[in-house]
Formats: sequence, C-alpha cells, structure tokens
Amino acid sequence: MKHTFTREQIKKIIIEELERSEKAEVEEEVDDLIDSYLSLSEQKKGGFFTDLLDMIKGQPEEKQEEMAEIALMRVQSRRDALKKIGISVAALGAAVGAGSYMKHLEDLAFADKRKHRAAAEKFQSDEGYEGPSFASQEQYYKENYNFQISDIESIDNFSKESDEAIIASFRTIPTKYFISYEALADKPIPKLKTNSGGNYLRRLAQFFDETPNKPEMLYNIYNDYTKIGQVGFNPEQAAIEVQVDRQPLVVQPPEWTILFTFITTAMASLDEKDREKFENLVVSSEERRYFLTHRGQQAAVDYGHETGKAGKQIDKSKSAYKFAQSLVQRGYNAGIKGEPNPGLPRRGDAESP
Repeated sequence: MKHTFTREQIKKIIIEELERSEKAEVEEEVDDLIDSYLSLSEQKKGGFFTDLLDMIKGQPEEKQEEMAEIALMRVQSRRDALKKIGISVAALGAAVGAGSYMKHLEDLAFADKRKHRAAAEKFQSDEGYEGPSFASQEQYYKENYNFQISDIESIDNFSKESDEAIIASFRTIPTKYFISYEALADKPIPKLKTNSGGNYLRRLAQFFDETPNKPEMLYNIYNDYTKIGQVGFNPEQAAIEVQVDRQPLVVQPPEWTILFTFITTAMASLDEKDREKFENLVVSSEERRYFLTHRGQQAAVDYGHETGKAGKQIDKSKSAYKFAQSLVQRGYNAGIKGEPNPGLPRRGDAESP
C-alpha cells in the first residue's frame, strides 16, 4: 500500500514519536521515583528532589528544561503521594507555575542538600567530650568497669548470611568477642570522642536520616569501621583487655561495637535499591583491599597463568583483572608460553609483567 507522505512529513512523524517516547520514559521514571519514596517511613525519607534532579541531568542537555517541566508537572499531579512524603504541594505549584523548571528543580534539590549539611554540622559539632584519651582507653576500661558475661557477645553467634554475620566477617582484629552495645550505651567511647555510646549513635542516626545519599554515607561509616586496627598494620594494637566477672578478656575496642551496631541497623532500613548500591560499594572495596594483600596478588598471577596455560582469553570482568591487571598479565604471559608460574615480581625486577 502506497502512502502520500513527503520525506519531510515522515521525518517530522519520526521526531514526534521519539519525543513522545522520551516523555513517556521520564513520566515512568518519575512515577517509579515517587513510589520508591512512598515506601519509606517518615524517618527515612530523604533527598527526593536531589534524586529527581540527577535523573533529569542524565538527559541530553538540550532536553533538560523540557524534561524538568514534564517531571515537575508529573510530580504535581500526584498530590496525595506528595503529602505522604512531606513535599509542600503549594511550594511545588508555585515553582511549576513560575516557569524556568530546571532552576526551580535545582532550588528544591539544594534545599535537600542544605538540610543534609545542617545535620552533618550538628553531628560533627563539639559535644564537650570529657572522657579518657584514646591511648589510655584500655587502662580506663580495666580500672573502671567490671563487665558481666551477659555484656559480652561473640560474632560466632550471628545467624548465617545475616547482615551482622556478613559485616563481621570483614573484621581485621583477631578476637571474636565484643562488648554489647547495651553495655556501652552509657560509657565514653574515647576513639569517637563521645561521652556515651548512645549519644554518638543518636547523632549518627540523625545525620543518616537527613542525608539524601544514604548508601554513600553508610559506606563512609563502613570505611571508618574497616580501618579499626590498621594503625601500624598490627590489628592486635586495637584490641583491648577488659574485666569480665573479674577475669581478663580480650575484646574488640568499644568503637567497633558502636560503628558495627549503626551499620547493621542502618542496612535493615534501606530500601532494595539503596541496599544494592551499598552492597556494591562494600564488595568493590573489599575486593580492592584483597588484591593489595600478598595472597590476593598471588591469586591474580595464578589466575593469569592458568588462563594462559589453557589457551583461553583473560576475562576482563573478573575482579583479579580489574584490581591487579599487571599481575594477571604477568601470569598469562608465562602460561601462554608454557613457562612455569612466575610468582610475584621481586623488588628490583626489571622485567615487565
């Protein structure tokens, strides 16, 4: 069947269909974004407009203003939904009615960020710490407290595959025992410069509630947690000895308990999308840390050698290649030539991988 459209008419139809498709896609993304925030409780809601702005800025620059208009109109049409996540419909209506959609979207997003900065400043403010110095914490704890057996917990008691078991598996301090959070809630935590564990956890929780990027913020806390015991690369330096029913026992330091408690509690509050982001950050950091160790580096060489010896191609998606590419290549070069595993390069080796 013949049509009577001209070339320009067909071109116009195609462009209109593409634009219509883009608008529908943005409308769907905004709906998904609203729905994800509706699933959060009043305490967990965060940077809705920051996330919306990020989504719009992901569009081609020449389309951003139009996409912002579509997105804000779409949001405005979900009045009941907006009330549930605490967004002022009146303020939004004024923004939409005034035009310059990208600017109003940025204003709303930056309001989220200002809220986050205020919470961060409150968390980092000087709380008038009066406890012992970090260097004397072990002596302080031994002289001032006699913990009961019920105050001591073991990482061996966490349910397999639970958040607690997974996070604790990344420990670097050679002891499985730690003081429970309940026993530390009213005691000073020298490393964290706080007069009580409970006060620090409350401040940290408030900061977490107000931040628009919860996975990133939680990962930063996790990063601090994994550094416990890394002073001088001797994990035993961080462990402390306390009195438990008048008997000495080596346990994780008190800051371990506080950060561990916060991380595992916060993980349970994340929605599926944010939890996945956080877990990806953790896995990536742990893989990177592994391939900085002697064992990890040897594993990278071994993988390359076995791959080359088998005449296969290196899988560039593997963590070994991502974090230790030169070592994988070193092993591969030897394997493909039928040579023995070269092991790790020695200091002064002029040979390239």
